[in-house]
Amino acid sequence: MKSIFYLVSVLIGLSFGCKKNDSTPTIQSQTFEVNSTSSTTWKYFSFASNDTITVTDPLTSTAWDLAFQRYRIRTNSGKSGNGLGSAANSYVKGQTGFDALKIVSDTATFVADDSMLIVIQQGYATYVVNPKLYTWFTLEMATQGT
Repeated sequence: MKSIFYLVSVLIGLSFGCKKNDSTPTIQSQTFEVNSTSSTTWKYFSFASNDTITVTDPLTSTAWDLAFQRYRIRTNSGKSGNGLGSAANSYVKGQTGFDALKIVSDTATFVADDSMLIVIQQGYATYVVNPKLYTWFTLEMATQGT
């Protein structure tokens, strides 16, 4: 989770802080750890506070940037909130490691949070998440050996 959060923080930081100009922005990286093990509670993270914060109404609050609930991630955008958050897939074929991300392409498509039908243990459920950040992992269910 630490490395994924690092990638998300870089992407979100770039989406908030980059303006198109002739100079390449300096990317400053930090790693944060968020305990998002609850399957019912969202943990809200603020880059301004560099920590998790308590949010009374996430739909109207602009104090949070990212929210985590187990492996689900929200940006403060779209159906999640009134913020300016979004996410884009910045993968480049042949790229290795997070340090390879130096710039965001002019053609990158940033996506706001939306409703998604997600497979869960009991069937399907609709969650509001960021579609670009929902596919950051592969989940393999454990099987019981015989």
